[in-house]
Amino acid sequence: LDFRVRDFDRHGGTQVQLFYASVSGLNSVSAKGTFPNLKFALGKSVAGVRGVPITHADTLTSVDTEFSWDLTDSVAVRVGAAVDSQIVAEGSYYLYAVATDSVDVVVGQSVAALIVKHSPSFTFYEPAKDTHRQINTGSQPIYTIQWQKGPGDADFDDNANIDLYFTSDNPATINYENYPDSLLADGDTRLLVKGLTENGEGSEDMYTWNFRSPPFDVPASGTKVWLYAVVTDAHDNRTVELGGALTMTHDPHITLLSSKLDEYASFQVNDVLRITWDDYLVDDGLSTDDAYIRVYASNQAPATFSNLQALETAVGASNAFLINSSDGTLNGTISTVREDSSNFIDWDTKKYTVPLATYYVYAAISKDPTFNNNTATTFSYSSEVLTIAGTGATPNISLSPTDQIVAESDTVTLDVMLHYGSPINLVQVVLKLGDDPASFNVVNPSAPFTDLNEVFPGTSPIENTYKSSAKQLRFVKSTFQGQVVGSSTSPARLARFQMVPTKDLVASPSVTFSTGETGTVVGMVGKADPVQHGELGFSVGDPLFKEVIRGTVTAKVELEGRTLGDNNHTTLLEVHLRLPGSTVDISDSLFKKNNDDRTASADTVEVTTNSTGDLSLTDVPPGRYVLTVKDTSHVSGRSDTFTVRNGETVQINTGAAGTEIGFYGSDLRGDPTMLLAGTQSGRQLIAGDVSGDNEINEDDVNAIIAAWGTGSTAVPFLRADINNDDAVGAPDLTLTTSNFGNSEGFGAPPVYKRAVAGDNGATVLELQPLFDGRQPLWPGQEVEFEVQVRELDDLAGYEFDVTFDPSGLRLVPNGVKDGGIFADNPWGAVFENRYSDGELSLIGSRIGKEWSAREDGVLARLRFEVLEESGIESIRTGEGLLLTS
Repeated sequence: LDFRVRDFDRHGGTQVQLFYASVSGLNSVSAKGTFPNLKFALGKSVAGVRGVPITHADTLTSVDTEFSWDLTDSVAVRVGAAVDSQIVAEGSYYLYAVATDSVDVVVGQSVAALIVKHSPSFTFYEPAKDTHRQINTGSQPIYTIQWQKGPGDADFDDNANIDLYFTSDNPATINYENYPDSLLADGDTRLLVKGLTENGEGSEDMYTWNFRSPPFDVPASGTKVWLYAVVTDAHDNRTVELGGALTMTHDPHITLLSSKLDEYASFQVNDVLRITWDDYLVDDGLSTDDAYIRVYASNQAPATFSNLQALETAVGASNAFLINSSDGTLNGTISTVREDSSNFIDWDTKKYTVPLATYYVYAAISKDPTFNNNTATTFSYSSEVLTIAGTGATPNISLSPTDQIVAESDTVTLDVMLHYGSPINLVQVVLKLGDDPASFNVVNPSAPFTDLNEVFPGTSPIENTYKSSAKQLRFVKSTFQGQVVGSSTSPARLARFQMVPTKDLVASPSVTFSTGETGTVVGMVGKADPVQHGELGFSVGDPLFKEVIRGTVTAKVELEGRTLGDNNHTTLLEVHLRLPGSTVDISDSLFKKNNDDRTASADTVEVTTNSTGDLSLTDVPPGRYVLTVKDTSHVSGRSDTFTVRNGETVQINTGAAGTEIGFYGSDLRGDPTMLLAGTQSGRQLIAGDVSGDNEINEDDVNAIIAAWGTGSTAVPFLRADINNDDAVGAPDLTLTTSNFGNSEGFGAPPVYKRAVAGDNGATVLELQPLFDGRQPLWPGQEVEFEVQVRELDDLAGYEFDVTFDPSGLRLVPNGVKDGGIFADNPWGAVFENRYSDGELSLIGSRIGKEWSAREDGVLARLRFEVLEESGIESIRTGEGLLLTS
């Protein structure tokens, strides 16, 4: 606000105060106090409009000509007899200046009104403006839009709403910033998500865009789009902010979940194997959005097949079976399996001749229904082979699959299969769950079966229930007319039910068909009594279940700097298991229950590692993940994408050298860097995140300085004691400053050698007087010393003490100066000191890792006042550290 007050006789001594009001013409002024500290009231006190004093504008004089008004600051507003603190509300206001020279009081008013609007603000962090991301949704099904770092979002007086859009209009040609109506009206604009709130912080300042189930549109494959945020507050103030650009490629994806096939130790010809997978193809509304799936079994290893065409060729050469073909070949009737259908297929080995051998299973996905000339690599395969040894029976009633490995908390889907060569008019199925405590919970126990309508179609079940007291699943169906059901090579599906393995799951869970007249029977047309197991060739076949543990992930997480202390890498590690592209941890309850060592932090899984940094995660649900780990004093490291399936163990970095996945660092944009360091690549987290914000900067240095010299009970001590030596000092500071700007994951821990205690010789340190020691000293004289270091090879940081007799010497104010040992480092340095009762502690370190001090130099300059002539003899260096890179 610019203003001018003229006072011809006081020459700057006039008191001035600024006000604002929604009306013009206010000229009534009252005052309290004494000049020049009067407090004014502008406007009528009764039934009138008062001017509102502008905060901090009550100490102005006629010397002042401008005032910076912070409109986000609160003001004192009178409401009747009371005064309340309120924000400057939106509106139109006239500005007033009240001035007095102690005799006269005058009021000045602005000619025009000031319009105040509290518009919201927004800044993209990811994708940042002027950046371009390329995403293949086949490998990354989630993209996280972020604004939690940097300016982020803000709305001063209301909780604004955030809507995100994308458009193919290049902002170099058409930029919609500040033009919300044009953005929303343009035909190329597409809504991404609506109704996000500005009020949330942290994780709420992100949006995880799940391309598999988006709320609105996704960009067309291969089209470059730009993101916009439209932020609207309750007063309809709108802000439009441009973000970065995205180009997406929508390839299909499939992950075979039936992988540990060596667990099927008793699989025979005539048995049924259920092959399951996870698949998706992002729907961009333009091209094929429901991909085609084929499943193969081959005795050839995965290295044989480089693409989908190679799998098709193997079928044609009789080196593989096409499982969704009626005869296993390309000439049979191929069942169409689509991406949006059930994610499993049953390999019924009764349908065609399957030689006794070992087989890998492959699941492939393509936009092309014929799979011809398909060079895509969108297929997944089992980690182990299925061994088919021997030939089994073909019972009249069985379950499909006949054999199944199961893990706790998975959902097991089973079909009751039936065939009988003579007409039947009744089927009764009784399944007994034999374990106590139960290995399974039945899904929807009041009506567990779904009638698949292939047996006695058009009729309803007579009984469909689970009797918990007897642990029996019961399904009964009948018809007035007889039906020949299925055949031995192609049985009909009677009904489907589901079970969930419990925590009490045993190694070989018992599920059997009850037999006898009250058990599993069929009614034959023309026969009064039901046919039970063992009569008239009728038989039932019990399924074989086997327990398998969920997936396991192992890693070794070393902590940079711990070799300086006790070489113990034990820590309570934050563990974040996420889907690729997501910043949200998986919510699987079993995984959390069996891994979290600190349940008090409900939003994070924390796992204790051992002294060598070994980390083990059990009960990982099947899927594709990225693992991020973080220690309280180290920035996080993350793995590349990996796949976990039941019964398998994934080694992040504990395998043979060159075979492990490894952890990566992140640059400022969150992109992975090179593999982190360690005893093997990708093991060692970068040290220095003392403040806990996952960045290494001046905040961490300040935290270390605050903890320097404190005891282990102090709040910041544990974070600041990076090397775990029960002290906070130069090693911790040097570790931290060495990693300033380090985004490449390098950073072998520094080593150190001790300075010689109580010796001013030139071997390591010497205390050099900058005065003529031959001349007499007198009380009150000031003298100066340099702490010099000689013959350096590589100095990264230091810490030492200087002691003296405080009755003979006094450290003068500001008497400690940096000696400039790191002055030539282009990235700078840190220097700090503390003094207490005759003991001066000094600490310093370089910033970055690319430069270190060599040869000779000065660590510090010290200035003292002489209190007694003999005091000069008391000064000496104590123990210290000189740290190398």
